[in-house]
Amino acid sequence: MTPPAGYEYLLEHFPDYDYRRPKQPERVVFSRPDNITGHQQRAFNVWWAIEQCWKTGGVGLEIGSGGVHTPWGLSTDAYSTDNHPVYGGGCHPHMVVPGHDLSVFGDNSFSLLLANHVVEHLPGDVVQIFRQHWLRVLKPGGVLAVILPDQTYVDVLKIDKDHKHAWTARQFHDQVLVPLMDAAYPMEWDTLGNKFSYNAVVRKR
Repeated sequence: MTPPAGYEYLLEHFPDYDYRRPKQPERVVFSRPDNITGHQQRAFNVWWAIEQCWKTGGVGLEIGSGGVHTPWGLSTDAYSTDNHPVYGGGCHPHMVVPGHDLSVFGDNSFSLLLANHVVEHLPGDVVQIFRQHWLRVLKPGGVLAVILPDQTYVDVLKIDKDHKHAWTARQFHDQVLVPLMDAAYPMEWDTLGNKFSYNAVVRKR
């Protein structure tokens, strides 16, 4: 496989972008000053883009990308280039779209939907947003892959005033994933092991 342009550096830390197999496992732990947690989260996105898009010819959708473009996908953010609260003028998504309302996209449009530290920002009922918007735009067999901060290790509502939700990995599984099992089945849950964030991956039925 040819590495996606611009992401070759991740191979220094994760073989074949496999975020579950860091070359230096101790360095994924967020409390270490030399942690590679951010690289792990980016490798997570690239891994699933390879699996769901590069290998199949599909197209991905990234919600709340901050203008960082995952390969083979369309990046969106709720903020425009000039007013992003974190990236400022450095935010260049392909489209400005709020994460809680994907009505601009048709049903069954994407093979992959990614969201890295976005779900906790969504206003309203996350189960309803997932069902009516995020899973709706996925093709049958498409994958929803998300990463969230873990309330077990950080005070999620305190670290960012824009956070609207806080869950431990278990709470997210029970309160968000379980109610959606009629529409999507879990493939992976809480495998990062970095003591800061957890991941959840489901496949649309």
